[in-house]
Amino acid sequence: MLEDDGICGVGERLVHGDVLVNKHTPTDTWTRDDLLGRDPDSLPDSAYRPSTLTYKGPIGHADTYVDRVMLTGAPTARHSRGRDLL
Repeated sequence: MLEDDGICGVGERLVHGDVLVNKHTPTDTWTRDDLLGRDPDSLPDSAYRPSTLTYKGPIGHADTYVDRVMLTGAPTARHSRGRDLL
């Protein structure tokens, strides 16, 4: 269901509890002196916690599909994955 970037793919069928985004967030970079000001890519795995986004649709409802996925970063950097459904 998830693509290589950790985000669900367009056209995927969803049921309650499916993971939409498999994201990991730094735990505490403001108060830990050993992490302060470091490049996020150089942090050890122990410095991250899972913060997944799951689908919270009705239990038993299985007619939900991913129509579009939008990725954003900076206000000028936008990318959208999508496909037309027939």
